[in-house]
Amino acid sequence: MDYDKNTGKVYGFTNIGNGALDDDQQPQASKVLLVLAVGINGSWRLPVAYYLTDGTNAELQASLLNTVISKLWENGCCVVSVTMDGLAANQKTFQLLGCSLDPDNLVSLFPHPVYKDFSVAAIFDACHMMKLARNALCEYQIFKIPNVGRAKWQHIECLQNMQSSQGLTLANKLTASHIRFKTQKMKVRLAVQVLSSSCARALEYLRTSGYNDFTDSEGTEAFLCKLDLLFDILNSRSVHGKGYKAVLSSVKIQMKIAVLRRLFCYSCRTRLVSGLY
Repeated sequence: MDYDKNTGKVYGFTNIGNGALDDDQQPQASKVLLVLAVGINGSWRLPVAYYLTDGTNAELQASLLNTVISKLWENGCCVVSVTMDGLAANQKTFQLLGCSLDPDNLVSLFPHPVYKDFSVAAIFDACHMMKLARNALCEYQIFKIPNVGRAKWQHIECLQNMQSSQGLTLANKLTASHIRFKTQKMKVRLAVQVLSSSCARALEYLRTSGYNDFTDSEGTEAFLCKLDLLFDILNSRSVHGKGYKAVLSSVKIQMKIAVLRRLFCYSCRTRLVSGLY
């Protein structure tokens, strides 16, 4: 809270654009919901709206997004996509806007609030989704992957312990920080370096070399490789990128769509198994 002695007003209450800044009937703000416009055909970023809140819900977020998209349209900007983190409230927001997250009926577009013949794409931030995947594997310990095996967090821990005891790494960047990440959950690097093809190849080497702790690591290898591939496709940003990291183009689009379809079918078959094996 901030008291302005010149005006006698107190600032710091929630404000979503429909109340006075110094209305003490409102709760104290603890968060800011920020909407950032990013140019698709130009190199610019512009904060277009912010709301001082003590927490939001999906209904409020959907209403605010429709308002912002409409205001941008009135000022000559056409919103083609909305990107958010993969939090539960954000998933519900996309559903309220008209999307479906049901794997059997996936709809990743919602109608433009003003121009009804145009649709807006709903996108979950790839970096945040990788962190959620890492967190889920650590929390549940096991993912059951039909026809492949079980992806286990225990394999990641065993790999780190072996590399630490031997003083060598098998061409990966795994450290103790990657295993004990809970005080550094926001660091994308710690998530993507765990869910990587380099860790998968290290597990494969140890399994084929006969190490007892890795005899059933096929499921973990497959899980890491597929997430690494998916992240490469969704995180491509350089015009000089090669392979799956190359930017989207008319030449590569069909190849990438085919890979995404295979990965989507794979993810639909994967199920969580709570508890230790």
